[in-house]
Amino acid sequence: MGMFHEGNRALQDKFDGRRLADSLERNRRHATFTDADRSVIEMAPLFFLAMANGETVDYSFKGGMPSFVWVAGESTFSFHDYGGKSICEGLGNIMQSSSVGLPFIRFDSSSERMRINGAASIDDDPARLAGSEGAMMLVDVMA
Repeated sequence: MGMFHEGNRALQDKFDGRRLADSLERNRRHATFTDADRSVIEMAPLFFLAMANGETVDYSFKGGMPSFVWVAGESTFSFHDYGGKSICEGLGNIMQSSSVGLPFIRFDSSSERMRINGAASIDDDPARLAGSEGAMMLVDVMA
């Protein structure tokens, strides 16, 4: 599956964006995390988690000390969720539809950014939550 669907392509053709889109897909898209990707992810002080369930679209702010989110495998990263107000609106959406989008932006002079689209799963296994006081759940995202 490519980065762009028919709607994207129709607008790219209309506004002469297909060449740039093709170049991005060829040169920027990859299936496994690089060392540079790992750095952007693990040093992030925050990111946004976007999800959609049917006609419901939502996003959540996630933040913490660097390394609150970590690369757990070639194409998987994880983060602890502390529940905020315990309404679990965003994570409840993941239980209905695992599709997520996450922009990571380095807020420094480089303004480096990365967009990850993938499938999320939620784990509340006490053994996996051990050592992360106050965490309600662990979220794994496979890009």
